[in-house]
Amino acid sequence: MRIIAKLDIKPPYVVKPIHFEGLRIVGQAEGLVNQYYKDGADEIIYIDIVASLYSREILYKEIQQTTSNIFVPFAVGGGIRSLDDISKLFRHGADKVILNTHVLQNNPDLIDQAAKVYGSQSVVLNIEAQRFADEWICFSDCGRVPSNKKVLPWVKEAENRGVGEIILQSIDCDGVKCGFDIELIRR
Repeated sequence: MRIIAKLDIKPPYVVKPIHFEGLRIVGQAEGLVNQYYKDGADEIIYIDIVASLYSREILYKEIQQTTSNIFVPFAVGGGIRSLDDISKLFRHGADKVILNTHVLQNNPDLIDQAAKVYGSQSVVLNIEAQRFADEWICFSDCGRVPSNKKVLPWVKEAENRGVGEIILQSIDCDGVKCGFDIELIRR
């Protein structure tokens, strides 16, 4: 079993949302990342949940500072729009990149490009899913913007494009202490 800590970041804070809304501040990124590392986390996920929503540049220096004292895989997402962004993230401490908004809404070819240049093991797809009847729809921008993509075909497409891992998040189950969306996971 591996322990993977996931931090939702609304700079400069780590936040805890409920259904991707109602953000509650729970701490500072650097302190929590260091604590999770000391507590034995096998990997840490850092997602700036508002970078794409606000069309803001990636905060490279904050990421570099946050990763300076940890030595486990560190995956970073939020606001990634190009291979140049990915390259800069790797130079600033990321071991993996997490893609969602840009590849879902604009340019899925970035998955292919990133996997070809950096390898599938370093490309992660974040899926923000919400259920409508018997289907789950992919969302972006911290669960605010629906896409025209259904989760299951998008998973298959992303896998064929070269994504190495998928973070599957259920908007319906987020932050309400009801456990995982088992039906979504099974499908």
